[in-house]
Amino acid sequence: MTIIRRKADLVHSVFPSLRNLLTCAALMAWACSAIAATCSVVHAPPPNDAEKALRSGHYEKAEALFQGMVAQRPGDVDAIEGLIRALLSAQKVREADEAVKGALAKFPQSPKLVGLRGEVEYREGLPWKAAQSADEAVRLDPCNAHNLLLMAKIARLNSLYATSARLAASAHRVAPDDPEVWREWIKYLPLKQRIVELGMDLERPAGSGGDNPLGMHPLVNHLREIDR
Repeated sequence: MTIIRRKADLVHSVFPSLRNLLTCAALMAWACSAIAATCSVVHAPPPNDAEKALRSGHYEKAEALFQGMVAQRPGDVDAIEGLIRALLSAQKVREADEAVKGALAKFPQSPKLVGLRGEVEYREGLPWKAAQSADEAVRLDPCNAHNLLLMAKIARLNSLYATSARLAASAHRVAPDDPEVWREWIKYLPLKQRIVELGMDLERPAGSGGDNPLGMHPLVNHLREIDR
């Protein structure tokens, strides 16, 4: 506790806004306990064509397909979320920022969109704003896996590694089928377990990363040999 106070005092003296990165630590711990106590596992339905394109790294195709879905169903927050994630994946951060601001003007209390605002702010190099958005998003929905994942990134940025790992694990417990959550979660696993998870995923017909678009089977087999 003394170390945290000293760090908070130092950060506050250098850049007052960054104190949010530290004060949100208590909220992160609360989110972990809330996940363990109340949140149900959410199994994703089979991916649609836009989601398949996004998972396979075809970001322009995914963007176009999600734009079509939003045009047909302007009130579909899931389609809006998919579009923004496609933009972020394509490194179109400015376009993602414009899209999330426009969506929030229509749906200001959407936990998904508030969390996405935080993800955009994080990518824009504004972690203190991202921390505020993550705080707001997790209060709106403490069981949203992507909001927990954003909090994990902010915790890691602030060297709160154990808290970050717990949040990533909580996100994976809630959404075990989500590719983005899965990719973040395995980063915290010991190497041996990480190799096992990678191998299991690559052996699935349509795993977390799509249909093995990167051809990683030889790499995983090589890692398995090293680990023996």
